[in-house]
Amino acid sequence: MRSQRKETKMAIHTGKFVAYYRVSTREQGEEGHSIDAQRATVRRHLNGGEWDLIEHFTEIESGRMRQRPELNAAIDMCIDEGATLI
Repeated sequence: MRSQRKETKMAIHTGKFVAYYRVSTREQGEEGHSIDAQRATVRRHLNGGEWDLIEHFTEIESGRMRQRPELNAAIDMCIDEGATLI
């Protein structure tokens, strides 16, 4: 009897990407939500495709703050380069 389990295929990512990493505080970064952990998540997400991570931006900023200069720079680069923000 065949299994009814449906296999899920991951999307193959192609194109240009710009990564944005943020932690609220340095302490949060030390609690497992570090920039390094976020970088690893991005690499896992993009794994298997023909993609180019053209730039990355990093911020240590509270989630309550409205001004995020690094996020704005990342968005601007995506617009200029036709890239996807991740």
